[in-house]
Amino acid sequence: MAQQLSLAARPRSLDQLVGQRKTVDAIRSHMAGSRTVKAWLFSGPRGTGKTSTARILALSLQCTHQTIFGKPCKECYRNKASFPIVEINASDITGIDRLRESLDGVNYGLLGNGRYRVYILDEVQKQSDSSQNLLLKHLEDTPDTTVFILCSTAPQKILEALRSRCVVYEMRELEPDDVPVLVTRLLKFAKSTLPVDRLADVLIERSIRSPRLIAQAVEKYIATEDPEQAAEVDGFTTVDVSGLCRSAVTGSWEDVSRILLNAQTVDIRGARLGVIAYLKTVLLASPDISERTNAVATAISLLCSLTNAEDLVVSAALAAELYRITALFAE
Repeated sequence: MAQQLSLAARPRSLDQLVGQRKTVDAIRSHMAGSRTVKAWLFSGPRGTGKTSTARILALSLQCTHQTIFGKPCKECYRNKASFPIVEINASDITGIDRLRESLDGVNYGLLGNGRYRVYILDEVQKQSDSSQNLLLKHLEDTPDTTVFILCSTAPQKILEALRSRCVVYEMRELEPDDVPVLVTRLLKFAKSTLPVDRLADVLIERSIRSPRLIAQAVEKYIATEDPEQAAEVDGFTTVDVSGLCRSAVTGSWEDVSRILLNAQTVDIRGARLGVIAYLKTVLLASPDISERTNAVATAISLLCSLTNAEDLVVSAALAAELYRITALFAE
């Protein structure tokens, strides 16, 4: 395929966002109430559609021809480059001066086409406190026709003062029933007649719920026609899952840290998915569910909820849980 499927098949309307019905309904409810929203925040794991939703929202704010909000007309979609919509990858910008340059013109109101001047900032949590305070100042001082759409995989790292000014939506991974729907849409987009259920069943079994990863799997499925091979997508996990579990069970936290840090170049969320699949296998093979087994599952679940290997400075609650596991297995 000339273009990566996950990019070529990006949703163009809110209705095409599979598995995000609550978010879609909430956005339309806000707009139906004619309430001015200066700042929106989409949070959630990587690959769940935050940036795609931000782009649809930005274009929908401009379109005056749509019959329902969130479904911009074909003419506006074709001419989207003419609207004052600025995308900023906050992870590529270091320092307040660079951000200030990227926001040049934010105080000038509208210029050219469009009803709003829209700024989309991806991975905004990677900005320093001073840069986030600059954003906050712009939120408070710019006209209502200037709108900010923030996207973040770690909203807890955004200043509370900034978060409180936003309408916040959490983008979630898909439910099992959503997986065949997305696989069907992607195969249809690629004009493939391969059976949906062969791949969907494997993805559900392996707890692959990210739309981005599912798109990668569909692309491999079309190329290989092998659902098992297709489900071995980049970013699922290259973590030593069994080693991670064994280290946590025995309280070898230095080994746990080493395993996670070695996986820092991949999507750390893949470790969580891999652990879920591993634990499922172990638990199904266990004759009973003991307190010890439950404790291990809890500790592993908490440990693998980390979104970044740098977050190994764990919370007090997690530290206490890990200590409890160590004590149980020392008996």
